[in-house]
Amino acid sequence: MNPEAVLAILLALHPNLAVRSPERRTAAVERLGLIIEACDGAGLRGAACAPVIATCFVESGLRTRHARSPLCGCQPYDTDDATQARCAARSWRTSLTRCRTRLGAVTRYGYGLCRVPRGRRFRAARIQQSHRASLVLALTRGIERGTLRQFVGARVSGRRRRLPLRVGAL
Repeated sequence: MNPEAVLAILLALHPNLAVRSPERRTAAVERLGLIIEACDGAGLRGAACAPVIATCFVESGLRTRHARSPLCGCQPYDTDDATQARCAARSWRTSLTRCRTRLGAVTRYGYGLCRVPRGRRFRAARIQQSHRASLVLALTRGIERGTLRQFVGARVSGRRRRLPLRVGAL
């Protein structure tokens, strides 16, 4: 995967990403490069890296919204971007093998379990997790479609696709 192409796909899917200045765009491309390298190191190549990119995008907007936010939401939060990317790739690979579905892996990444428990106490957690999971999975599908179009030779469409939830709202 090419970080520039992935950024173009993310901008097509979510045009209000704050990368208008050349410095922010360069930083976003560098962070995407770190995530893709971490995916390669974890054995997630090509389209298998799309959920990790989508998760990091949902967690921090590739750190374009706030400069001190962690890149992928892994604890401890004060680690550098490369460590955050490696943590996200390893966590995603482990979550996918344990939960066996993408929805379960997204839930495990954010909540710690493959499924949020039932019951009144966990209602808010289930709602929050379902919103987050639907956004991550929608972005994952968009990145996979975009990379597939890139490999086939067609250009990525510039029209905006509807996402279930605004990224900035999280």
